[in-house]
Amino acid sequence: MDTEVASELRDAPSPTRRRVLARRVARVAWFAILGVALFFALRERWVEVRTELATLDGSRLWLAMVAGVAGVGASSGIWHYMLGGVGEPLPLGVSLRIFFVGQIGKYVPGAVWPAVTQAALAREHGVAPRATVSAATLFLWVHLVTGTALAVTVLALTGRLPLLTVLTVPVLAALLMPTVLGWALRLLLRLTRRRRLRQLPDGRHLLPAVGWAVAMWVCYGVHLQLLSWAVDDPISLPSAAGVFAVGWVVGFVLLIAPAGVGPREAAIVALLPLGQGTALLIALVSRLMMTVADAVWAGLTALNLQRLNRSRR
Repeated sequence: MDTEVASELRDAPSPTRRRVLARRVARVAWFAILGVALFFALRERWVEVRTELATLDGSRLWLAMVAGVAGVGASSGIWHYMLGGVGEPLPLGVSLRIFFVGQIGKYVPGAVWPAVTQAALAREHGVAPRATVSAATLFLWVHLVTGTALAVTVLALTGRLPLLTVLTVPVLAALLMPTVLGWALRLLLRLTRRRRLRQLPDGRHLLPAVGWAVAMWVCYGVHLQLLSWAVDDPISLPSAAGVFAVGWVVGFVLLIAPAGVGPREAAIVALLPLGQGTALLIALVSRLMMTVADAVWAGLTALNLQRLNRSRR
């Protein structure tokens, strides 16, 4: 570890036994808060749709669940490569654990908790907080740019936007160029008076991250399409992927409730070429499945960490 990063991580003297115990208690308390927030999010989503679920095609619901879990899993590839892009590569298992456990923070009111949790977990592996926050910012940026490009393309080709709006897609693609991202990150760090990163993302990191983003949007599109099949009112895969992307972008921009609850569903209902009642049911079931997917991945990666710790001891 270089001197600069070490000085950032070593902002207090060597911890005493009492201080270590206090940190452990604080960590347990925070993870308990995350667990409670996730539980209430799951319960609220379940109450919304439990009656209607019995009327849907069960096999297609399970396939939609699998596609949703795969999409959430693919999103971790963006995080993993962005963390490596800022000069803090971690083993895949450790990286996934930090990402998925941190993602539960989005169910706590306030938009900063995923990044705060991820920074605290990554710090234990020698990663400077500024690097983790930068990786989290890039993760969201790749989501936002690729999702907007997909949404604009689908809406323009289906006649919901003027066809000329597809000309904005190359402009959006330029926002993922290493030079543009590097300039933006340097400016952000300068404004927040943080030290420079070890390195900035280049094509070796951005291309795989965009590839994982494409895989993620495809999985989400399959997920929404399978839900439309489950209600016996099918839509095409491009339309499903575009609608989900619009919902994600709207939920991100209008972050009124935790995890974008509300605006995302409203956008999906408005854009699905289905009846309003059917579209609302699909949006609510989709939200329930995405919440379950977050819980599944967080549980699996946390379990793997416990096994790793036992093997080390």
